[in-house]
Amino acid sequence: MIEQFNISLEKAWALLKVNQTSFLVDVRSYAEWSIVGVPDLSSLYKEICLIEWSSFPEGTLNPNFLDKLSKVGAKNDTFIFICRSGARSLAACGKAYDYGYKNVFNLQEGFEGPLNDKNQRSQVMGWKFSKLPWHQN
Repeated sequence: MIEQFNISLEKAWALLKVNQTSFLVDVRSYAEWSIVGVPDLSSLYKEICLIEWSSFPEGTLNPNFLDKLSKVGAKNDTFIFICRSGARSLAACGKAYDYGYKNVFNLQEGFEGPLNDKNQRSQVMGWKFSKLPWHQN
């Protein structure tokens, strides 16, 4: 079931571009949004939805996650979840699916991509290092 949720950057961008009821939900922490940056959907006339999955640095799950998600769109809309590397967004995707959201996807490369062999973000994968737009606050 987990594999069904994964989506590539290219497919995610295409969905966001053509589907008016599609949303990109960034589940990283406030610190990550502020320091690392966020995807920029302004060229699509959309805004990124920022809903923390867990807090930093404690890692406590956000008890209001589903409530905040329900304010973004309807359960039959399309939701694409993104985090740093695809792990938290996959968990958020599964939670939304279990709660009745059926058109949910996990952006498997995340915003920064996976770790390389030196335990650093790869800088060759992920939203930030693709040609997709992003900005820092």
